[in-house]
Amino acid sequence: MKKRILAVAVIISLTLLCGCSKTNDVQKETKNGQAGTSAEINTTSNSTDSTTSAEEEATSQEETTSQEKTDYLAMTQPVIENGHYVFNLYSLSKEAIDTFGEDFAEFYVKVVDAYMSGETKIPCTNQDYADMLCIILPREMPAFEADTTVNNITDYDGEYITLHYANTVDEHKKLVEDIKNATNSYLESVSPDDSEQLKAEKVYNAMSKVMSYDYEGMNTRENIEAYYGMLNHTGVCVTFSNIYMFLLKQVGIECTLVSAMSGPDMEGHVFNLVKINGQNYFCDTTFEISETKGNGFIYFGETAENRINDGICKDWMSVGLYNVKDYTEIDIAKKPITIIPLS
Repeated sequence: MKKRILAVAVIISLTLLCGCSKTNDVQKETKNGQAGTSAEINTTSNSTDSTTSAEEEATSQEETTSQEKTDYLAMTQPVIENGHYVFNLYSLSKEAIDTFGEDFAEFYVKVVDAYMSGETKIPCTNQDYADMLCIILPREMPAFEADTTVNNITDYDGEYITLHYANTVDEHKKLVEDIKNATNSYLESVSPDDSEQLKAEKVYNAMSKVMSYDYEGMNTRENIEAYYGMLNHTGVCVTFSNIYMFLLKQVGIECTLVSAMSGPDMEGHVFNLVKINGQNYFCDTTFEISETKGNGFIYFGETAENRINDGICKDWMSVGLYNVKDYTEIDIAKKPITIIPLS
């Protein structure tokens, strides 16, 4: 776990330094009651009946526990209303679930509920959860990044994690409502019946065409969190890549961050790796915004070779949020994707 935290810390440091845009050249982010009713065991029954009854009760408890896990997992999955994807407050990436296990979904839902109610103490007996929560929160939910802090060194006592809020509960709800409205507007054109590629393309286009690069933010590092980008339509590479990742999660597309060095001055840059129809492709909304004002797909569905030709340094390209790997360890598509024209 310490190695994982160190790897993620390196990515965060690079993220904070990123300042890439793209112009003509590359330039300088249950409770159903107890599981089954307790079977009353007749004291006169034989040992076989007692064993059978105990086994049935144990099976019932296991099934109930499994159902609880399934329910929490279901709460983190994309939500469809009236034939459209809509914002899910509890959305959680497959990468988080794969990394921390299915039980993490229950913990995460409870963290979200605590945030919405203003609770500062979160019960937690899992060291991995405590170690990584300060990384997980800003990646999974933009409101957390804009409002919540947790220090994985000082804010865990072995039983509880302490969250620190900058705002009141009412302000939390306002932040979430802002994100909800923005998310639903970006997803408006995406249909559950669309193919994975078409979903990824529509989200890429919907967000890119309304964004502009924030050169002042590149220098000040102020208000470059995904929350501000979603509302103000400005940001830097880390802003755009986090927004794209968050929106794709809302429609069930696997997406993660790629941290790299770019250009002759080797500046930090962040973009995305997206899984479409079982193939991994690079997508760079920042370069798209800078070069085509978000109206093209030049940097959508790229290969590693494409990225290197774009000016990305092949010797420093790390992929992942919680289990960071070098891009050479990832099975990346060998051919760029064929764009589906949007009607």
